[in-house]
Amino acid sequence: MKFIIPESQSLLEAYSPLIEWVAINVPSGIVIIEGALGSGKTTFVQMFFQRVFNATEKIVSPTYALEHLYPAYKIAHLDLYRIKDERELSGLSITDHSDWRVFIEWGARFKKQLDPIAAMLDFQLIEQDGAYLRQVSCELYE
Repeated sequence: MKFIIPESQSLLEAYSPLIEWVAINVPSGIVIIEGALGSGKTTFVQMFFQRVFNATEKIVSPTYALEHLYPAYKIAHLDLYRIKDERELSGLSITDHSDWRVFIEWGARFKKQLDPIAAMLDFQLIEQDGAYLRQVSCELYE
């Protein structure tokens, strides 16, 4: 499944079809989010909170903290960009919340250690007629 996220719409409108797909297809489990810097990974998680939970609190990137937990929503948001070795994963709560959605940015290189994975989202920036679009490829895992 692929989604196109145009820059011309409000972020919430633009991300809504992707958010709805994830909300329906991944009620819990690990969602790996890949893509270049600035491609919309953290923005997707922020918009997910707004759309699904009508959340008003600030959802920030876990790049430096590595993980943020949101127990009220049963969501964990992790960023593995700075993780160099699979042994560093042991201190994180990746598998501690089997009934939560666990959004993991930059997790593809640790797919084997993160198993079972519910879905993978791959964000790509595509230039079209002088404007940039985000194309998100989505894959569900069994």
